[in-house]
Parts: sequence; structure tokens; C-alpha cells
Amino acid sequence: MAETVTVDVDGNDRDFLIRTPDADGNGERPVIIALHGAGGTAADFENYTQFSSYVDADDFIAVYPNGSTLPDNRQVWNAGGCCVAAGTTPVDDVAYISAILDLLPDYGADMNRIYLAGYSNGGMFSYRLACDLGEQIAGIAVDAGAYNVLSCESTRAIPVLIFHGTADPVVPYNGGLSSIGVTEGVDPFTNSSVAEAAAIWAQRNECVTEPVQTQAGTVTRSSFEGCTEGSSLEVFTIDGGAHVWFQGDVAVDTTATILETFITTG
Repeated sequence: MAETVTVDVDGNDRDFLIRTPDADGNGERPVIIALHGAGGTAADFENYTQFSSYVDADDFIAVYPNGSTLPDNRQVWNAGGCCVAAGTTPVDDVAYISAILDLLPDYGADMNRIYLAGYSNGGMFSYRLACDLGEQIAGIAVDAGAYNVLSCESTRAIPVLIFHGTADPVVPYNGGLSSIGVTEGVDPFTNSSVAEAAAIWAQRNECVTEPVQTQAGTVTRSSFEGCTEGSSLEVFTIDGGAHVWFQGDVAVDTTATILETFITTG
């Protein structure tokens, strides 16, 4: 079942799409909050990720928020270091997600199993939410996003999945300036590297810092061991991978891996 819901955030109406299983549940259900990239929409990201096609079979709730709107009507997230419309006051997108969380019990959500799945700017925002709303977030997955958080309050250890291509020009694998900037309507931003993000989460989750690596085609999976109970850290490096949500053309499927980690075995 699909529903578009409107919430009031500081006097402004913000909406999001929610999909729940058609069948009545026997208990509270886990939730995936899927956060689109810069320029995307909730509806576009639902189609891109295909989470909704698994809602009934895997018995979870999928939520697709819409980012704040740029002057040219594209939508972005205020993720800290990115992405704010050039010359404007940053929007409080954290308050928006917090307002969504307040409504989720009405839909039968298990509030101890709220997971974030973010792409690009949405991945950056997932990192920020794990810092600003840390006690409410049970795990995060970031595809093609950088850890551009300006400050982090939460120290909660959680499962973390990172997916990133080495040929990504928009959010470079090794960090640095993005290929987009002020000419695209947002303030220029510099990204941290995947290695920096992994080091931050290895420390937060108290994992062994040298991961075990396995290879499948162009995909290197780095699994960090010894993490705090209930937490984990997996990094998927796609050699030659672009700025995409990874699917069947490489040996890792972002959507399927998220579901396997957070929902079917969570």
C-alpha cells in the first residue's frame, strides 16, 4: 500500500512517500528510509532502488522522503558539507526526518529497526543523520556518498555498508573536489575519501582496523572484524565503478545487499 504523507516542519509542509505491505502484520516491522541523491525525488528513487518491490515478500516498510528544493526546483539534502543552494540559508532537513520518525509508529514500525539507505548526497545525509539522530538509527548504507559531516554527537555503534566506485567523478573515491559545484546551483564542496569514512566507522564500531578482503569480479569486499556486538562494517569497492546505485552489471547489488544485511537477517 502506498501513501503520500505531509508533515509540518517549522511551519513548512514537507511530504514523503511510504509503502507498507498489503498483508496485516503479526508485529512491528523494520523500516528502510531511502534518501535520493541531489536532483532526485522520492518517486524517482523508489523506481531506481526497487525497494518497494520487496516490501511484501520481506515484510518491511519503505519510506522515501523528498529533499529541500533549490531555486531551480531540484531537491537536495543539507548533509553538512554538502549540499546547500548557493548563497542561501541551510534548510533543517534533520528536523524533517525527525518529524517522519515521529509518525512511523502509526504505520506499525519497529522503532528499534530504522535503517537509512542513501545515494550520493543522500548517502552524505545518512552519515549526518547517524550523527544527529544516532540513538534512533539502527544502521546505514551509503552508495556513492562521502562522510562530509561537520560534527558528530552520537557514538552509537551500528551496522554500516559502504558502496563506492573508483571512477566516480562526482564524489571521488579518494576524496577531493566534486565535479559539480557552484555552476550547478550549490556551494562548491570537497569530499572525504572512502578510506576516511571507513576509518571513522571502524573506530566508532571498535572494529579491527585491517579488514579481510575478498574479490568477486571488479568488486572488492572489505569486511572489518571484531566490531562491537550488534555492529559491523563492510566496504564494497567497485573497480572502475561510476557514480551509480550498483545493480546487476557488477558483482554486488546495493539493494539486495542492504535487504540481506538489515531486513532478512537483521
